[in-house]
Amino acid sequence: MFEDNKSLSDPMRVKELRRRIQVNLETYINQQRPLMRGRFGELLLLLPPLQNIARLMVDLVTRYNQDTKQVDDLINEMLLSKSRSIY
Repeated sequence: MFEDNKSLSDPMRVKELRRRIQVNLETYINQQRPLMRGRFGELLLLLPPLQNIARLMVDLVTRYNQDTKQVDDLINEMLLSKSRSIY
């Protein structure tokens, strides 16, 4: 995922930080909802449908603004990025 991004000076550091965030988030969810084992996995499974919704929204906004404006590149990158593994 980030390893192919040539604009990053240290992609392995980004990968390690993402892994630590994932572990911390999983720990937090398990502490806050100890009786809801599997909640973290359920949240992860929501990501692809949310990305699809975001993609549709960007497409709609792009069509709506086609004659006057373009959707900001940063928003496009954030919402339309390929599915990324957080492991």
